[in-house]
Amino acid sequence: SVIFSLFSPTDAELRDAIFEAADRGLMMFGLINKVDDTQPEMTSDRADVTARVEIYHRSKNNKDVYGHSYFKKDEAPDGFWWEKSGFGKRKHPVYIHHKFIVIDAETDNPVIYTGSANMSNNSNYNNDENLLEIKGGKELASIYLAEFLRLYEHYRARVQWDDFVKRKEKSTFKLGKDSSWAKDDYDPANPKSKARVSMSGQ
Repeated sequence: SVIFSLFSPTDAELRDAIFEAADRGLMMFGLINKVDDTQPEMTSDRADVTARVEIYHRSKNNKDVYGHSYFKKDEAPDGFWWEKSGFGKRKHPVYIHHKFIVIDAETDNPVIYTGSANMSNNSNYNNDENLLEIKGGKELASIYLAEFLRLYEHYRARVQWDDFVKRKEKSTFKLGKDSSWAKDDYDPANPKSKARVSMSGQ
């Protein structure tokens, strides 16, 4: 499995390796700071422009990467008062600033990458950053995995809630009377199915 929480993954080799793992059928989930609301234009071959285009399509087509752009002040559900209050003039009150990648977190041989580097092109090649590689730390990997899933599942639910609101649907998170609500968990191409298999140790 591969999980990551990064500010801006503009490094092409890293991004390609992460997405390739998911395309091979491994569990892969990601949180980043921003996914564009509309399809960005490929105006140049700069690393940041390429990243915006690729991440936009990944978010829309594969639904395994989410960004803060979904979360707008005027769309927060009841109870999320902190998103509607003291964030100045920010359009989006939710920001992702964790910087880590964990490979095979659910196994006996996890690998963690963490530090000040946010895995962007500038971070990797131009800035004076630090990055730790930690191998075999099962307990630490479990902590990172738990923290990631805490954030990811919260934001994923918020994205779905916002989509319900935009479509003006009355039904939100209610389970159906048959097994149709679980069909995604058994579709090999769906991220939910990959997570079910990976987390169950199959």
